[in-house]
This record gives sequence, C-alpha cells and structure tokens, in this order.
Amino acid sequence: MATKLTYFAALDSAINFLKANDFDPEVVERLETLKAQKATKAKTGAKSKARVENEKIAQLLIDTMKAENVTEIRAAWVRENVPGVNTSPKAVAVLNAATDLGLLTKSVVEKSPTRREFVFTLAN
Repeated sequence: MATKLTYFAALDSAINFLKANDFDPEVVERLETLKAQKATKAKTGAKSKARVENEKIAQLLIDTMKAENVTEIRAAWVRENVPGVNTSPKAVAVLNAATDLGLLTKSVVEKSPTRREFVFTLAN
C-alpha cells in the first residue's frame, strides 16, 4: 500500500527544492512557518482535557450507581442521573471512559437484525 502524501511532507519537499535552487528566502521562510503548523504533534500518550474530565465523571458515575444500588445501566440512565452529563453523546463518552478504566463492562443486546443496545454493568 502506498504511503499517503501529507501536507507536511509536500511542504518539506517543496522547501528543500526551493532552497536547493536559491529561491526567494522570504517565500522559503513563509513555507517553513506553514510547515511548522502542519507538523504532527507527538503527545506521547497524553490524555485530552475532555478525556480527563470524562474519567472524573466516570468515577462519579460509579459512585452514583453504588449509592442507588444499580448494577446495570444504559446511556439514558447516565444522562438522567449523573450531574454534568446533559446529552447522550456525553453519556456515551463517559461510559466508554469507565469501560476503558475497567470500572464497567459492556455487553451488546441484539434487539433486531438492525438494532443493538449497549448495556453496562459494574465490573467486579
């Protein structure tokens, strides 16, 4: 499979060509600035701000489930019972974070050939 040409690689190639052919230094400087903007930023596994927040809310979710003696939930339950979760996508993000942390286990319930439901249970 061929490697995909990125903007960064294209700019790098163009800059090298322009430098080798003594092109206008101001143009080269502008392209180098653009290249720096397109460079991928290695985060070395750093978590995003949203992910850190979702993991905190995931712990709050577990505490809420234990306080209410609930062992099995769906995204709608999270939206209705956990402060800071107002939408279904946010509830799913929190549930995914809790699953990734090992706090919940996820199972799939087949409702029909085209419809599935995700159920989350407390991990032991």
